[in-house]
Amino acid sequence: MSADCFIGPGQVDRADVLIHHAKYSKDIYDKYLVKDYKWIVPVREPVTWFKSAVRYNYRFPNYKSPEEVLSDNATLYQKTRGRVGEAAKFHLRHLEWLGFDYKLHDNITAIREYIANIVERMDIIILNDHFDASLLLLRKRFCWKYTDIFYKSFTVTNSSQELMSQSAITKLLSINLGEQLLYEAINKSWWDQSGVEKSTFWNEVSLMFLILSG
Repeated sequence: MSADCFIGPGQVDRADVLIHHAKYSKDIYDKYLVKDYKWIVPVREPVTWFKSAVRYNYRFPNYKSPEEVLSDNATLYQKTRGRVGEAAKFHLRHLEWLGFDYKLHDNITAIREYIANIVERMDIIILNDHFDASLLLLRKRFCWKYTDIFYKSFTVTNSSQELMSQSAITKLLSINLGEQLLYEAINKSWWDQSGVEKSTFWNEVSLMFLILSG
């Protein structure tokens, strides 16, 4: 984001672009993006996400089960380096991508304070548990027509096939407590949105799914 890239006549000092898979940094975003940019944040329930992440990272022939990863600290706390810098692979990954300083991962007070501040900052939440409903909220927010939305369904791996015992789930949520607290706060914020409590909204969600998937 620090590169100077200008298109067309004149010169602009802030980018009006759509970016994704970018770790959040308020200072960087505020410096390089247009004023009043919108921050759209997808979120997934922690246990389901962990199962899916393990399946993605340890596919055949290097298969590992979620419980194997959970019992191996070297794997569980492993850091990976990519184009956006270093980040945890499984531990507090969502928090770190949302800008939390991983060096404070043992400070539950710091985690709670960061969650309270960052959830308040989010403009639009995509709740993976209710993806179609989140898409409908986007449509209403930006005054889109149904025909403005391209809906492509891919084969989705059912992470519920990756079994975890209740004791393993309890251990995971204890280790990744920050992720659970983050999800609970974001989930509450999503359900607090006006209209989602009405049956007419969910009827429209069903109708939209039929229109876009037909």
